[in-house]
Amino acid sequence: MSRCLTNFINFSDLRWNLLAGVSELSERPVTLRSWNLLPTQPVLQSLFVGFVVMGLCIVGIHTQVLFSLASVWPANAALLALLIVKPETNRPLTWLAATVAYLLADLLAGSDMSRSVLLTLANLAGVAVGAMVFRLMPTGVTKIREPADAMHLIAIMGAAAGGATVVGGIIAVMLLGMEYWEGIYFWFASELVNYAVIMPVAFAFVMQEDRPARTDRRGALPDMNQVAALGALVVSLGALHAWGRVGGIAFPIPALVWCAVCFRPVTAMLITAMTCSWLLFAAPLGLIPLHGHLDETAALASLRLGVAMIAIAPFTVAALNAAWLGAHRRLHFAASHDAMTGLFNRGAFVERANNALSLRSPGDDMCLLMVDIDHFKAINDTHGHGVGDQVITELGRMLRESLRSDDLVGRVGGEEFAIVLPRTSETAGEIIAERIRHGAQSLTIRARDGAVVPVTVSIGLAVTISGDDLSSLMSVADTALYEAKRGGRNRLQRAEREYEGVAAQVAAARAKWSRGGAITFTPARRRRNFDL
Repeated sequence: MSRCLTNFINFSDLRWNLLAGVSELSERPVTLRSWNLLPTQPVLQSLFVGFVVMGLCIVGIHTQVLFSLASVWPANAALLALLIVKPETNRPLTWLAATVAYLLADLLAGSDMSRSVLLTLANLAGVAVGAMVFRLMPTGVTKIREPADAMHLIAIMGAAAGGATVVGGIIAVMLLGMEYWEGIYFWFASELVNYAVIMPVAFAFVMQEDRPARTDRRGALPDMNQVAALGALVVSLGALHAWGRVGGIAFPIPALVWCAVCFRPVTAMLITAMTCSWLLFAAPLGLIPLHGHLDETAALASLRLGVAMIAIAPFTVAALNAAWLGAHRRLHFAASHDAMTGLFNRGAFVERANNALSLRSPGDDMCLLMVDIDHFKAINDTHGHGVGDQVITELGRMLRESLRSDDLVGRVGGEEFAIVLPRTSETAGEIIAERIRHGAQSLTIRARDGAVVPVTVSIGLAVTISGDDLSSLMSVADTALYEAKRGGRNRLQRAEREYEGVAAQVAAARAKWSRGGAITFTPARRRRNFDL
C-alpha cells in the first residue's frame, strides 16, 4: 500500500512538472549537460588529444582512393576544433602529442620518414593558422549568439585550409608531380572540405549547450517534419545515384537545409557530415554517375570544393537558426523575469500562478506566501539605494535556494515577493515560511562603512479553499501580511478564513434533522498569530 502511495505521489509530481513547468523550459537559461570526455589533468589531456588525432589519421588513411591521399581526412579538423572548443588543451605538450600522432600514423601505414614529415608539417600549419585566426575573433564566437559568428567560424575554416595549402602546394609538386598552382588549388579544396565537414559537428555541440533541455520524449511519436526531411534526403541521394551528371552533386542541398531547420544542431551536422563523407568517398569510386574524369586533378578538386559548399550551407542555416532561437529565449526571459533578482516578474508570476490553480486537483492544498522586507525604506534612506538593491538581490537568491523545484516565486513589488507552494498543507506552508524568515535574518549585508545591515521579513500565509481564484487568494495573504506588519514585523501571520468547522456543522445538522429540529449555520472563524 505504501509503495502504491509513493508511486502516486511521484506520478503527481511528474504531472505537475510536465504541465505547470513546461512553458518555463523556453525561458529559463537551462543548459544541457555537456559531455566532457577530456581528462582533468593537463598531461592526460594532451595524451588524449594525441590518441584521438592518431585514430582519426588511421581512419583517413584507409579512405585513400586517388593520388595516394585520403578522400576524408578528419584529423586536422578534429584537432583544431578541440583547440578552439577546449582552449585549455592548447599547450606545447598537446602540439607535441599531435605531431607524434601524425608521424606514427603515416609510418604505420608504410610511408617513409621524409614523406611523413612533409605531410605532418602541412597538417600542423593549417591547424596553427586556424588557431591563430580564432584568437582574433570575438569572445564566445563558438556559441553563435549573433549571425556574424557563423561567418567568423567559416572564416576560421578557410584560414586553416589556406595555412595548410602554403605547405601543401609545395608537397603536391614534390610528391604528386603536380604543377604548383594546380597543387595549390587541389590542396586548398581538399583541406577546406575536411574542415567544412568535421568542424561544424564540434561547433554544434557548443551551440547546443545553451539550448534548454527537453522533457523526456521516450515513446513519443517522431516529429513528422523530421521524418519528411530525412525522406527528402534519401530521395535526393537516390536521384543522385540514379541520374547524377554534372549538377547532381547539388541534389541533397535542399534536404540538408531542411534537416538543419528541423533537427537540433548536433543531429543536423552529423547528418550533413555523413552525407558529405559519402559523396567524397562514393564519387571517386564511380558509385555516383557524375560523368566526369575524377582521376584528373582539377575535376577532383572541383568535386571536393563543391562538397565543401554543400557542407557550409546547412551549417550556416543551423547557426543562424540557433542564434535566432538564443536571442528569442533571452528576450523572452528578460520580458518575464525581474532583472535584479532573476525571479518571475509580476505578470509572469500571475500567469503561472493561475495555471497552478487551474491544475490543482480536488483535495490538494495550495499555499500562497506574501513576503515583504521590513523597514526597507529606512534601509534605503540610511545606507543608500545600492545597499537596498543588494538586500533585494540577496533575498531573491535565498528564496530560490530555499524553495522546491516546482514552487513559484516572483517579485511582485518593490520589496514584496509572492510564493506559490503547490500540493502543500497549511502546516507544511508554515514550516517553509519559517525557513524563509530565518533565512532572511541570516543574510549578511554590509553597508559602505562595513556595518552589517539587519534584514527581516514579514510573511502572510493563505491556503486555498473551494472557489478561490488568484486575486482573492493574494488579497487574503496580503491582509495577513499587513497584520504581521502591525503586529511588530519579523513574523508569520496565517490568514483568517471562514472555512474551518463546516464539516462538523454539517454532521451536527444531519443529526438534528434526523430528530426533526431546525437547522442553522454559523461560519466558524479561526485565527492564529505567531509572535516570533
